[in-house]
Amino acid sequence: MSAQPAYRIKENERDGKWIVEVSKDTVSREQISSFLDYLVVESLRKKSGLTEDEADALAREAKRGAWERVSHLFEES
Repeated sequence: MSAQPAYRIKENERDGKWIVEVSKDTVSREQISSFLDYLVVESLRKKSGLTEDEADALAREAKRGAWERVSHLFEES
């Protein structure tokens, strides 16, 4: 019996997107989301010429703005 890989990466040639399949036993949804956020920010940083510190500041600002838009959904009444 062979072990299943922890992840698989496929290319969807129709729309030029990656399909990444990761075993739930390997990482949590939150870990995947955080890692993908990092990859997106890093890609944008490289394209824009931002320093890592500037990119980190922008990421914090984006997260803060997103939280401000949805925080009312989590307030206790």
